[in-house]
Amino acid sequence: MHMRAPATNPRGAATPRSWRTAGFTLVEILIAMFLGLLVVGALGQIYVSGRVVNRVIENSATLNENGRFAMEFFARDIRLAGYFACGGAKSMMADALSEETFWTRLQGIEGFDGGDSLIAADTLPDVFDALPPPLAGRDVFAVRYADLRRSMRISPGDLDLGNDRFLFDTTHPFVAGDVLVVNDAACHQAGVFQVMYAYNDSGNHSISYDPDATNADPGNCTDKLAGEYTCADPDRALKEANPVDNFVGGVLTPLTVRTFFVANRPADECTPTAIDCAAIAHCPTLYVAGTDVAGAVPVLPDVTDLEVTYGIDADIEAGQPASGDADVDAYLSAHEIRAQGLWHKVISMRIQLQLTNADCRRVDFVTTTALRNSAGGGLLAY
Repeated sequence: MHMRAPATNPRGAATPRSWRTAGFTLVEILIAMFLGLLVVGALGQIYVSGRVVNRVIENSATLNENGRFAMEFFARDIRLAGYFACGGAKSMMADALSEETFWTRLQGIEGFDGGDSLIAADTLPDVFDALPPPLAGRDVFAVRYADLRRSMRISPGDLDLGNDRFLFDTTHPFVAGDVLVVNDAACHQAGVFQVMYAYNDSGNHSISYDPDATNADPGNCTDKLAGEYTCADPDRALKEANPVDNFVGGVLTPLTVRTFFVANRPADECTPTAIDCAAIAHCPTLYVAGTDVAGAVPVLPDVTDLEVTYGIDADIEAGQPASGDADVDAYLSAHEIRAQGLWHKVISMRIQLQLTNADCRRVDFVTTTALRNSAGGGLLAY
């Protein structure tokens, strides 16, 4: 019986089987590379998808945050509308302004209806000629109130009636052209006038309301800041009174006017990305213009609509804001309010703000805010 001898290498040693089968074939290498590419591609797709999802979530969060900010921003000013320091609707009001303008009107709330087209040029006040034009179909509204953040307490010696001025011991925040509301300490009397001259030199901190000055518009028709009158009242002289010392202990407060509207940003400020939604291609933005800002200031981007309706208390009688029952009987547009002369019955506002982001996601925010300072928010709005 013969047996085959095991394979040997040249030196005579046995050769293991693993030596004869070591390594990968070309086909195996190609398959491994293909599977590796599949895994890398899948991981890349997951990464890209995650980035897209994160961007969408961030944009949505920003949209919601901006909407909430706008609602709070509106609510703060609306609650102040018609607040003319402590006087309130039951105080006597002496309006020494020579004429009424949009920036000096003592009406807490005023609106303009966008309707289905551009707001008519004869509806908007002339001040909008110098502002970005409101977008078609979007409403405009203004609030007016006395801003206590820039007020000054009246101390003994501050009144200089003979020279039509107020004197202060320290620097005051007022400038020529400001419209101020002055109240007595008992909150029974309020007066409105325009600052003609303002000084903050060393040893001279004063403001003048001289009715003969012509350096400001509209100016003052009288130096009497007490009583109950307007400059257009034919019996004004019979109703004027000198404040004597009853304003000591009261406050001087600037009249603040803020107007909100939606307009497109200028082309050089508008930088939409390639994925921007068509609704925001021209950067529609919420603007505010007023006596406390220079020109019109952009407040919030991507605002594609602003709709305002006004809640009225039908039981309020003209000149008697306390006569109502404080219940809203109907919500009307600014056009309806103006046509029927109902501003004095307005006790709340409902605002709908629409925001659209670059992902074309649209969110509507709605808030209803009550006016806290008399119907219509205006002492002389009746």
